[in-house]
Amino acid sequence: MKDASPDKHTATRLAQCPNCGQAWGAHDQFCSSCGQSTKEIHRPATALLRDLVSVELGWDAKLWTTLRRLLFKPGALALDLMEGRRRGQVPPVRLYLFISVIYFLLLNFSIHREFDRIGRERFGTDQRVLQDEDTLTISGVRLSVGDAHLYRSMTDAQLDSVIVSRGRTPGTIERAMLRRAARFSDLQGIEHAFALMIQNLSYLLFLLMPTMGALFWLFFRKRRPYYIDHLFLAVHLHCFFFLVQSFFIVVDLLLPFTIMGIGFLWLLVHLPLAVKRAYGMRWPATIARGWLVLILQGLLVMGAFLAAVVVAIFRM
Repeated sequence: MKDASPDKHTATRLAQCPNCGQAWGAHDQFCSSCGQSTKEIHRPATALLRDLVSVELGWDAKLWTTLRRLLFKPGALALDLMEGRRRGQVPPVRLYLFISVIYFLLLNFSIHREFDRIGRERFGTDQRVLQDEDTLTISGVRLSVGDAHLYRSMTDAQLDSVIVSRGRTPGTIERAMLRRAARFSDLQGIEHAFALMIQNLSYLLFLLMPTMGALFWLFFRKRRPYYIDHLFLAVHLHCFFFLVQSFFIVVDLLLPFTIMGIGFLWLLVHLPLAVKRAYGMRWPATIARGWLVLILQGLLVMGAFLAAVVVAIFRM
């Protein structure tokens, strides 16, 4: 009969640290000498995946509790962190990364599906939006699609002469637009530009999160003097928006009508409720200051969106 017990090599590896040789106790989770995890890495892939989701992303009962409170108890998660209660929820940065990855994956999938639908319904298998004899207006310069294919190999001086001949002032953006004009004549080029724009926007929104925390600190610092408290609220508001938008993207993919705009309306209601719970101010000041933060952050996001468009054009 085959012995079901582990072989000597496996038993030795489980009994001592392969990194420093320190002996492990039966209930040790980490090496007492170097801190390495005592978990065996040579396991079935399903077990490794389960550990990844559970440990790295917090995919356990704590995640569902965190998501429920994020949606239906505005500001409760941030208030807990402000008052030092951290144990019962997924850490805010880890929660943001988890939700934002899901959101931007769904957004990319939704855009790809929409471009496929447009291509099938309007242009068939050709995927050409414009033909060579059609015209484009790029940075104020009117050109034919056929000519646009030639601009990709032109030098800066040659492109400047084209721009000047059309009565425009040459510049870096104008040259970049002309070189990439041909990509805008087919759906694949336009879809590629959208994908790059969304990728850039995801990075910029992450970088803008601290600015929202700074805005909360500016208007509510008398209630909470430390910046980190306001950053907690900013992170959870971003998580809330991404989570709601992810839900509506899924609904939009399943149903024949669009309801994604409801996410913005929900945020208008959710934000004052979160601010009220976090800072405990009277309703007039809560609504006025909360919406002012939202407006200012919205202007920054619009600037980030324009920056994402410009960067996408240069990366095409």
